[in-house]
Formats: sequence, structure tokens, C-alpha cells
Amino acid sequence: MGSNRRYLVDQDNIPFLMVGDAPQTLIANLSVAEAEIYMANRQKYGINTLWINLLCNYSDGCNKDASTFDGIAPFVTSGDLSTPNPAYFQRADEMVKVALRLHEQWLCGPSPRNNDSVQRAAPKRSLT
Repeated sequence: MGSNRRYLVDQDNIPFLMVGDAPQTLIANLSVAEAEIYMANRQKYGINTLWINLLCNYSDGCNKDASTFDGIAPFVTSGDLSTPNPAYFQRADEMVKVALRLHEQWLCGPSPRNNDSVQRAAPKRSLT
């Protein structure tokens, strides 16, 4: 954020414009190699920012249990946020490293709002 709080700046304090794409299901639907090809392609078109969800939503074209295309679930116990699956988050980390290498900004949302695997894990509380 610039000193006047009106624009974004990079690590050298130089303003930049975010030009983005939203491959929100990238982690769940692509391998690391495929993600690298995708990101390199986007970079050719001047895209410098990607909005990607850490967990994938079934309604967005992902598996109902939020697992990757090749069956890696984000949680060891389905829907239990306290049991992260290291393999899933390692893949996400590898994709972040690809983006960094290609100088892409990555806006990462934790999960779509209506993700079934997260909603099942959320505590039930009464507001009364």
C-alpha cells in the first residue's frame, strides 16, 4: 500500500496495477506442471494477479469432498479442519512457488462460502 493509501506498491515501493484472472479451482483441478503452463500463459497476456481458492467448492466443478482431480483430500478426516492433509497443502505450496517464480501475485481465498466440506466442520451455534 502506498504511503497515501490510494494505490498498491511492490517491494521497491513502486506503484503497480493488478491485472487479474480468477482460476479459483486451480489447486483442485490441475497438477503442478499444468498450473505452471497455465500461469505462464496468463503471464503472456499481462496477467499479474491470480485469485485462487485454497479449497474447492463442489458447485464450482470440483469433487464433492473437495479433493483434487487425482484424489488428494484437503483433510485427513473429511470436513475436519483440524486434520489438514500434508499432501494437499504441499501441492498448494508448490503452486504458490510457481507463481512466485513467474512473478505472479496470488490472492488466495480460504474457501468458497458454500463449501460443503467446510460447512460440515463448522460448529453449530445458536444465536439466542
